Amino acid sequence: MRIVFEQNEVSFSELIKRVLQGEEITIESNGKAIAKLIPVREKRTAGIFKGKIKFDEDITEPLPENIVEEFYK
Repeated sequence: MRIVFEQNEVSFSELIKRVLQGEEITIESNGKAIAKLIPVREKRTAGIFKGKIKFDEDITEPLPENIVEEFYK
């Protein structure tokens, strides 16, 4: 969603509701983007797979897709 700062089109609470639903909002002034409201993403936890994945020394194949996806949650 894009809004123009000078027009004050939407209330702040409405913007926050949209961000909570995952929407990114660009705020523009004089035809240029000046700010973005974006949802905060949870940080990934280091070591989440410690002890769960073992690699052979001669590994040559990519990881299965379901394991790769776990790194991006």
